[in-house]
Amino acid sequence: MRGKISSAWNQEVTEILLAELKKKDFEGMPKRSEAYLADMIETKLERVRAFWRNTQPRIKETGELETIIEVEKRMVEGKEDRGKVGRASSRRKSVSNSIY
Repeated sequence: MRGKISSAWNQEVTEILLAELKKKDFEGMPKRSEAYLADMIETKLERVRAFWRNTQPRIKETGELETIIEVEKRMVEGKEDRGKVGRASSRRKSVSNSIY
């Protein structure tokens, strides 16, 4: 999780996940190339890594690490802020579409 997605470790994880994914038979799903599936896995790993990094305790101004409660509070506040921005953007689009 700490290294780059292109690290040898993460490339090996991608290969293992790709091999497991190819073993599955998804009935009714279109066939995809190996490169496409590898890209999907890498994209998902990138999102998971970003989420994991955000959940790690950060160093406060006092030099101490955040507590679990402070990490949770930071994450909840971030989610609420993203929700506010999303709702404002949605309202802005709705208003501008109704004018024309």
